[in-house]
Amino acid sequence: MKQVLEYWTAHVRELVGPDQKIEHLPGSDSECPQGNVHNSSDDSLPVLFTGPPQTGVRLIALFSSAWESLRADGRLFVLRPSDFSGDETAEAAENRMWQLAARCGMEHAATHRSGDAGAGAYCLDEYHRRSALRWRVAAASTRQLVELRRLFKVAFGHEVSERLWDWKYGQGRGCGSVVWRGDQLVAHYGIISRPIQFKGRESRAWLVGDVMVEPGDRGALTKRGPFFLAAASCSDACLAFDPQHLIGVGFPNVRVMRLAEKLDIYRSVGSIRELSWQPTAVSLPRGIRAVRIADDADAAVGKSVQRLWQRMAADLPDAVLVRRDWDYVRQRYLQHPEIDYRVYMVKRLPVFEQGVIVLRMQGAAWELMDVIAPMRHFPLLLRQAIHLLKKSGGQRLSAWVTAAYADRFCSGDCLDQDPGVAVPTSFWAPGPAVESLMDRWWLTYGDTDFH
Repeated sequence: MKQVLEYWTAHVRELVGPDQKIEHLPGSDSECPQGNVHNSSDDSLPVLFTGPPQTGVRLIALFSSAWESLRADGRLFVLRPSDFSGDETAEAAENRMWQLAARCGMEHAATHRSGDAGAGAYCLDEYHRRSALRWRVAAASTRQLVELRRLFKVAFGHEVSERLWDWKYGQGRGCGSVVWRGDQLVAHYGIISRPIQFKGRESRAWLVGDVMVEPGDRGALTKRGPFFLAAASCSDACLAFDPQHLIGVGFPNVRVMRLAEKLDIYRSVGSIRELSWQPTAVSLPRGIRAVRIADDADAAVGKSVQRLWQRMAADLPDAVLVRRDWDYVRQRYLQHPEIDYRVYMVKRLPVFEQGVIVLRMQGAAWELMDVIAPMRHFPLLLRQAIHLLKKSGGQRLSAWVTAAYADRFCSGDCLDQDPGVAVPTSFWAPGPAVESLMDRWWLTYGDTDFH
């Protein structure tokens, strides 16, 4: 690789001339750039050069940071493998990369190729800095937290704390794209990484959240508007150019889903049902107890949760669902910075675990966040949840579940309603066929980032 870099560095020097200053950027093994990508004392740079490009949101960070660092007539050179097409043709992958760069303010100008035996496995994309952009895409980062929190309050009507934002996106758990109009941040499209079981095999998915657009910019409902720019850029970088993540999913309402389908961002692969129960008297078998889990370092409990998850996964070989193991339970529920979830291990005494139920109490209204158990134990666990509701004076227990699996939860006097929430899959980026995902997702309240 060293010889390849030396060859292409010399080629860049030939292209720009001997007197131009060239700043070398880190390649794919480096951390995501946050802010300007150079340490020069100059206000702006004429030329930037980087080795094999970043993947995922780092691609957005590369292009947007180059735009910030380059002078008006500046150029960016990106060395990449000649064939990086993945699940689509080489031409389609190249066009996708160039369109992503253009949304970040860098216009593809040329692709330089070589007949050299070693260097020929790579080619050099040349980009020129664009000007007079109405909207520009960049990678979301903690540097923008003040603007992001302001936009969140405008979009959703309440504050989001720094602790909650870090719990979602910190330490590599999530990322996202933002859109700038001049010096104002006007859109955000967030994604959180989750390990999944995809029809019996392990993979990863992106959970979409915190999709927000400044009210004055929401009228641009086209493929040039800020919602599309943020969503398409995140899909390109974090699905098409991220081999670790297979699919994305979210919880859009009907209005957002219609817009995303119109813009070819999403296709529907299911819907959410809202089930609810009243605090009726239920019978439980002798020896059944619900023991609250409060210690996220309890190794014995962790092993029990692992066993329950493995049995649940074995019962759902054709489903797509987030991996509900001990690491997930700890991070999602026991370590939440603001919500005190009630996580119960339901046992048949003396020691036999039946399953885990997770409850959120909001006064008299309770939410059944999650159930982790083999399918045959679900009726018992639902009766246990209703028993806890009645015992504590709660008035209503509700649950979200994908329509395809609602029958696993409908136990006793269950009210089934439509909350107007769709289950989407990405249509913009290459991935599993829409038909193969139809009615496959197992989703509950716990898979959201807002319950």
